[in-house]
Amino acid sequence: MIAYERKNKKAKRRFYVSLGVLAVLVAGVVAYQTMMPDQTIPVFSDFPVLKLPDKEEDKQEEPTAEVKDTIILPYKNGKKVVDYFDGESSDIVSIVEFEGVFRPSQGVDISNSGEAFEVLSAANGTVLEVTSDPLLGNGIRIQSDHLIITYQSLDKITLKKGDRVAQGDIIGVATTNIYQASLKNHLHLVVEKDNVRVDPNTIFKFE
Repeated sequence: MIAYERKNKKAKRRFYVSLGVLAVLVAGVVAYQTMMPDQTIPVFSDFPVLKLPDKEEDKQEEPTAEVKDTIILPYKNGKKVVDYFDGESSDIVSIVEFEGVFRPSQGVDISNSGEAFEVLSAANGTVLEVTSDPLLGNGIRIQSDHLIITYQSLDKITLKKGDRVAQGDIIGVATTNIYQASLKNHLHLVVEKDNVRVDPNTIFKFE
């Protein structure tokens, strides 16, 4: 019985102590608000909210008509047989299969019914590099102002790094490569704008 009374007294003491602490806190808050009446507690609506880009904003910006007018097609005979993969449906294939693996096309492919054809420089520019790839074949990268155009699957390249080319100059001949052997002789075309790879359809007026 004595032990029970002691426990009861301790419980009451803790209750009154907690009640006293709470009263002190309440009094402090009231005093703070009284001394600083103009201060308000910020809410989430006071903070700026970062806006996520819409899907429309993610799409590549179409170049002006002036840009397209200054670029010519890099061939006289041929047509687009593989399109750039932009995630949307297309009448032309844009997925490339190699050794059982399917990959999105990062450029466009031009063919002249499998026959070889001369490849022209689409614009005035400077040769950045001449490449040789065991799968893609030989290629050449040419910078024209803010554009870098890569021409791949070429034969008979006589240019070298640093050479200047004029629009319409012959830079090579379309040939075959291992990666897309089924296309036979063809040109693989890749475009970068401001160092970002873009859809060649936004630069060239393909027929």
